[in-house]
Amino acid sequence: MSNHLAIAAITTTLQNLINQRINQGIGAKNVTTLPLDKARDNNETNQINLFLYHLFPNLAWQNRHPIAQRNRGESKKSPLGLDLFYLISVYGEKDDEVISHELLGKVISLFHDLNKITPNMIETATSNELRESNLHEQIEQINIIPLSLSLEETLSIWQGFNVPYRPCVCYQVSVILIDSQQSLMIPLPVLSQHNKQGKIAQLGFLPTLTNIELPNRKPSAQLGDIITLRGNNLDKPGIKIRLTHTQFKHSLDLEPLEDIKSDKIQIKVPNPEEVAVNEWRIGLYLVSIVCIEGENQTQQSNEFPLSLAAQVIALTPQETREGPLKIRVHCTPALQSKQKAFVLWGDQVFPTRKRSHPQQPTITTLTCNIPSVTQGEYVVRLRVDGIDSIPVDFNTFPWEFDGNQKIIVR
Repeated sequence: MSNHLAIAAITTTLQNLINQRINQGIGAKNVTTLPLDKARDNNETNQINLFLYHLFPNLAWQNRHPIAQRNRGESKKSPLGLDLFYLISVYGEKDDEVISHELLGKVISLFHDLNKITPNMIETATSNELRESNLHEQIEQINIIPLSLSLEETLSIWQGFNVPYRPCVCYQVSVILIDSQQSLMIPLPVLSQHNKQGKIAQLGFLPTLTNIELPNRKPSAQLGDIITLRGNNLDKPGIKIRLTHTQFKHSLDLEPLEDIKSDKIQIKVPNPEEVAVNEWRIGLYLVSIVCIEGENQTQQSNEFPLSLAAQVIALTPQETREGPLKIRVHCTPALQSKQKAFVLWGDQVFPTRKRSHPQQPTITTLTCNIPSVTQGEYVVRLRVDGIDSIPVDFNTFPWEFDGNQKIIVR
């Protein structure tokens, strides 16, 4: 996460991008970061001025759960999310307005194509003077958003500096995270506690998860998978593995499989035919180890994320002709009413209409209309709440795409 150098790192990155991509072929040799009343001191050169005129805490980030990775019982202040607001003004050599308009068009085109600031851009721009900012390690994406300010709002900025108005463009850069510098409070483990009868109960160390391994290195779990959990102190008696859906707050407790070890246990996700209605749901789960020690004595480990992907059972039709196409995708587990699903056809994304399966309530049938398809063989994937289905047949060697998830257009 970044520190107090994050704001300077963003300004430097934007300045570096303009230098790299606009200087070539247009002669803008002067990219400054000055206040509006000090931006133009002579008219002998082309100039682009990048001015940070406002910043504000990001309201959406303030309402989010902190992403700092910590164990249960540890406390640390959440990162500070900021939105930065920049005004970019342009000046042509010898006050040539045609050149200034050309520069303005180049700036608008540059940021229209960029949309976001990548870690590589930040690391390249800050490698010399701001190496310690660490902003390039930020997980949250940094977007560049054009602002639609009215003429009155734009004039008020210029009037505040008592300088004549110039054609300009404004952008919002969001979100920049500044990590708290307060030290992480890590309590010592509780070794014993008194029960209701005043007796001392020996607790020992809590289980701790360090990693989750999926079969065949899959990005998401599927129904029927055996999942390996690695960590420490996992062989305590009376443990269960709890999976809590982050969206629906729905929890499932699973018994570990046999051959429990202190650093490794396994669980099995039920096969599609074993799943009860609404028992398993597509999406992101938080996995933890729960220790039940006597009446009303429950301890819980740290949590690790695990995504469960939709499993495409069948596609209809599997062969078709060129032209408009209507696909029916049959998937499990069943989708919930709030979940959004899309069909990935090649490099295109199409929305779906949901229709439940009355005779098999654990299966959902989705309908998707594609305006036009051309000849070829296509692998179809289903994206539910941002998690893609896995169209690979892992029973083949080498692996091949699942024949039930292919559509041939003749």
